[in-house]
Amino acid sequence: MCPDDPNAGKNETTVKWVGMSQGFHGNYVTCAGSGPVGNRSNVSVPALLALPNNGSRTNGMFRASLPVSAAAVIDGLSNTLMMSEILLWLDGEGNDLRGRYWNTLWLDSSFTSLWPPNTSLTDVADCYGPYPSGAPPCIFGNNDRVMYARSNHSGGVCATLGDGSTRFISNFIEVNVYRALGSRNGQEGLATE
Repeated sequence: MCPDDPNAGKNETTVKWVGMSQGFHGNYVTCAGSGPVGNRSNVSVPALLALPNNGSRTNGMFRASLPVSAAAVIDGLSNTLMMSEILLWLDGEGNDLRGRYWNTLWLDSSFTSLWPPNTSLTDVADCYGPYPSGAPPCIFGNNDRVMYARSNHSGGVCATLGDGSTRFISNFIEVNVYRALGSRNGQEGLATE
């Protein structure tokens, strides 16, 4: 939990409109890569893995139900984002699953480095409004989902690289550099012949 997020440690016991528990939500999520996360649908794991856009096309260190070994991070563990932070929003009339750790199959606990931290762009995830002013922007979407790193820190977000080191990533990082950090296998910065 991030101490700068007043909604940290979100643990709603029951979602009013579906009558079920959604479990603990945290601020620290894994990096799915530098592009959209992919498909979410209410199907079994084998059926999900058979879909063309099931998270297998993501190029980050974490994918839905598909392991990534340290050896598969060919850009180097010290050059690849492993985790960062997001802001949470308490459920009211709506429901927001961003940061729900139980829901890793649908990658609600993964972010993308498609755009720099604290972008004004809207997340496309498991969220249902209405959202009051000040909430991290989100619309519901099943396909090509994106969730961006966000924090209440001045000027950026805290992030962890694959080697376990931590860095503060500025909101003003160059877009292509940030996307390269999110990719495990883009070979950015590697020597070529």
